[in-house]
Amino acid sequence: MISGLWKMGVVLFDRRSGKEIAKIRTTREAGEFLLDKWSGERCASYRKAVVTCVTAMRGDALHETAATAFISAIIQANYGFNFFEAYWDVFDLEISRAVDAAFKEDYSLFAAQSPAVQAQAPTPSH
Repeated sequence: MISGLWKMGVVLFDRRSGKEIAKIRTTREAGEFLLDKWSGERCASYRKAVVTCVTAMRGDALHETAATAFISAIIQANYGFNFFEAYWDVFDLEISRAVDAAFKEDYSLFAAQSPAVQAQAPTPSH
C-alpha cells in the first residue's frame, strides 16, 4: 500500500457543529492528526493508535491495522465520522500497486548491491 493509502478513508466531523474537521486517507495523515489535531482524551486507544501508525509507517505493521486502531480511538473519543472510498477509481489502485511493486524491486536491487562487511581475524604483526 503506497504511502499507507487506506482503501476506505475517514471523514471526521465535530458532533456539535457538524463541521468537517479532517479527511484521513493514509496512515501518515492519521498519525499527523493524532499528534497535531487530537482534541479527545489521550487514553489507551489513542496511545495504541499512535504506536500502530508509527509501526505501520516503519513497515513493521499493516496499514489496515493502523486504520483499525485509528478508528477505535476516534470512536472512543466520540468524534463523528463517515467512511469514503479512498481510491478514486480502479486506475488509482493499479497505479498504487505498480509503484509499490517497483519500489520493492528497486529496494531489493539496492540491498543486493550493498557491499557486505566481512569480519576478518586480526593478522599478527611481527
